[in-house]
Amino acid sequence: MEDSNLSYLKDWVELNLIAILLGIFGAMSAILFAKIINYNGYIFEKIFLQGFFKILVLIFIPAAGGLIVGPIIYKYCRGSKGHGLPEVMYVISTEKSIIGKKAAFVKAIISIITIGSGGSAGRAGPIAQIGASVGSALGQFSKYDEKKTKILVVSGLSSGLSAALNAPLGGAIFGFELILSSFSPLSVSPIILASVISVSFSRAVLGQDAMIKAMPFIFNPAEIPFYLMLGVVMGIASFIFIKVFYLIEDGFEKINTPFYFKPAIGGILTGLVGFSLVGYGVLGAGFEGINAALSGKIGLPLLLLLFVAKMLATSFTLGSGSSGGLFSPSLYLGSMLGGAMGLIFVNVAPNTISHPEAYALIGMGAFFSGVSKVPLTCIIMISEIAGGYSIIPAIMLSVLISYGISVLLLGKSSIDTIKLDRKFLAVKSFSNELNESETKD
Repeated sequence: MEDSNLSYLKDWVELNLIAILLGIFGAMSAILFAKIINYNGYIFEKIFLQGFFKILVLIFIPAAGGLIVGPIIYKYCRGSKGHGLPEVMYVISTEKSIIGKKAAFVKAIISIITIGSGGSAGRAGPIAQIGASVGSALGQFSKYDEKKTKILVVSGLSSGLSAALNAPLGGAIFGFELILSSFSPLSVSPIILASVISVSFSRAVLGQDAMIKAMPFIFNPAEIPFYLMLGVVMGIASFIFIKVFYLIEDGFEKINTPFYFKPAIGGILTGLVGFSLVGYGVLGAGFEGINAALSGKIGLPLLLLLFVAKMLATSFTLGSGSSGGLFSPSLYLGSMLGGAMGLIFVNVAPNTISHPEAYALIGMGAFFSGVSKVPLTCIIMISEIAGGYSIIPAIMLSVLISYGISVLLLGKSSIDTIKLDRKFLAVKSFSNELNESETKD
């Protein structure tokens, strides 16, 4: 018995020490991407101020990025295209958590080029995949079994996501909810530790301010019917986004053009959609647009226009084969449509709705819940972004309704598992396998 206890304690200590390293690495990745995003925004703003004809160059910058990343992906790592998380889920479930050693490096390079050139994609997904790759490499180096390696993979993934969004608990919960589907004392500690270390380190370098800046929120029970209606709208909208995303991706698959040219075509289309909307986040990760919606600085027609533009730009960027994440674009789409719904609600019930911009914040979580089927993550993460937990009753209502509507329309599949069902597993359904494992646990 004592030998068993000592062995368990040794494993626990080792995993936590490695988790600290993963936390630091996740923070460093988040810092690098944050600097690039800020520089990217600065360059685009400078170009935008030069006059109409010079603005047209913005159309071709994402295409130039696509021309660079296409050959890199084609030659070095074809699994690096797209939004990344499905690949991590696949290797955890079918390849004993062994991620190719060059995957992290190639993913970092092409994601930086994609986002830096104005591709509509987020940094959270690539950072999470990079962290997962490093966790897998450390597990293999330590000669760990599949269970311990999986814990390190999820620790790396969660640390990157936590640092990217300044949400340590939400990042940790995401790893459990999407990947592990279970909790154990051996896995909880390193995953949470990696997330906390990554956020602490990134805050020390980037400052305490998050990239997403939310207004203080006060829960109003009289608005419950509106929170429920918001959830319904977000569930339907998330379903539409998934359908549009895969419709465009399928279209690029059918184009009779060499793969390495397809990201450039997607870049041209992205540039055409977003060149006249610089400053609102259609090009790039989109944080400036999210913050504008959260502060109530965008009117109703423009909110709806930005929702459609970002949906198309993201689908063109990632559907054509460029690399980046879907987390930030999903939050962007939720903030735009949520902000629009808030303005509609305040016109319907002006004496009840006191802060219509709060619906942009709630919409972020509700929309992502419908897209990725991670309701608990959305509840916790949006609360962290809001800087308090008074939002929890409102976000719970909208998130759970959106999740239910999405299940009704799409079944148990998410935007991640659909890709796995179609790309990797020809016979078995990946989403069904996940849900069967949850039932057994």
